[in-house]
Amino acid sequence: MLHIAVCDDNIEELSNMVQLINLYRTSKNFNCEYAIFPNGFDLLSVLEKGKRFDIYCLDIIMPGFTGIDVAREIRAFDKTACSYSSCCFYSSVFKTLMAYFVY
Repeated sequence: MLHIAVCDDNIEELSNMVQLINLYRTSKNFNCEYAIFPNGFDLLSVLEKGKRFDIYCLDIIMPGFTGIDVAREIRAFDKTACSYSSCCFYSSVFKTLMAYFVY
């Protein structure tokens, strides 16, 4: 089963991502679980407790702790993590995680 983390400070965007994941799960009969996080600190707190995800969907522009900062911290926990970004800060993210950009 695929485990997905979605991190965005914008509640509407979190809701949109959840709707897209659920739509895909239903239409493809795809087995996955997801967790949502309103900020990077909450996501990293879960990682510190040992939880791992296969895919991290990170908002780049978040107050206090950007998606790029979160991606760097994730890399410390998981060298094979994949990240999807809603914004294109290409060079910084690519150096941090294997990044796939969603426009």
